[in-house]
Amino acid sequence: MVLRFRYKYLERPEVGGSRLPLIPVTLIGPDAQLDILALLDSGADFSAIPLSIAEILGLDVSGEKEEVVGLGGAVSAVEAVCTMLVSKGHERYYIRSKVKVILEGGDDLGVLIGREDFWDEFHITFKEKDEIILLKKV
Repeated sequence: MVLRFRYKYLERPEVGGSRLPLIPVTLIGPDAQLDILALLDSGADFSAIPLSIAEILGLDVSGEKEEVVGLGGAVSAVEAVCTMLVSKGHERYYIRSKVKVILEGGDDLGVLIGREDFWDEFHITFKEKDEIILLKKV
């Protein structure tokens, strides 16, 4: 079965509003779960979440700090692991995924789903003209 999601409108102060491939996911950690919209980013090597969300979920952020680089520049991060639940209707898929926890300034970035782990679980199609994302479980 294929999960189908429409792009969502997001207002960003620095660039204005646009429709983006945002999908609803539930992030699950040892202490809590959180329903959010995450940007599905085919250009990102890894998934990333802000420290504030990692703290709510109760993720272990005691690992070694590393510098990660993206379009926004270099930031400090630690690696953690959480579960991502993607569901629609009666279909539910749980993906255990490594995430980079952005230690400073990550709240402006939101949650980003990169290729590592998550993309191994689905055939993902972007229909840019129609503003639709299709996820088919592998």
